[in-house]
Amino acid sequence: MDFGRVSRLVRQYAGLRQDDLAHLTGFSQGYLSQLESGARRLTRVDKTQAFLNALDVPVELRPLAPGSAPVRKASEPERDEADHLRSLATGAAQSSSEFAEFMSSSNVSADELEQFGFALARIATDYVHAPLLPLFTELVTVRDELFDRLQGRQRPQQSRELFMLAGTACLLLAHASQNLGEQASAMAQIRTARMCA
Repeated sequence: MDFGRVSRLVRQYAGLRQDDLAHLTGFSQGYLSQLESGARRLTRVDKTQAFLNALDVPVELRPLAPGSAPVRKASEPERDEADHLRSLATGAAQSSSEFAEFMSSSNVSADELEQFGFALARIATDYVHAPLLPLFTELVTVRDELFDRLQGRQRPQQSRELFMLAGTACLLLAHASQNLGEQASAMAQIRTARMCA
């Protein structure tokens, strides 16, 4: 019996979507889609019976009424395919785990991010009262450390924080450059700050 064709016909005559029939049968929508396209076949007796039960097919019309036929063992090609699929699933899971581990590693800690924020806040506050040369030098140092971290690897939310801090450092450098009369330098800092934003 072509269960994919049965599925399509039942849906067509009952006006059901695959999601609706999936809900009735207990199968996933993806499984029904593969069944209807011929990519999968219903070969297990228990799944066949569940499908037919869900559709309320009378027992006398069922190709495999309970106890009417022995359960056959999977043929060698089916077993090879199942082993291959399990191997693919294991490989895919391993790749996903490696990517998750890669994404969770970071070259910056929450404490370092906090310290960068404090340093920039202190420099911005001291800018009004303190001599410019030591503040400008410290600001360049902090900006360079932020740029250095951004060239490494961190979690996305840490990258976002680093970009915000680096952009802030560039804006402070732009302000200081403008106060020194260095308009071209100030514009270069502003362009970089915009890119960080």
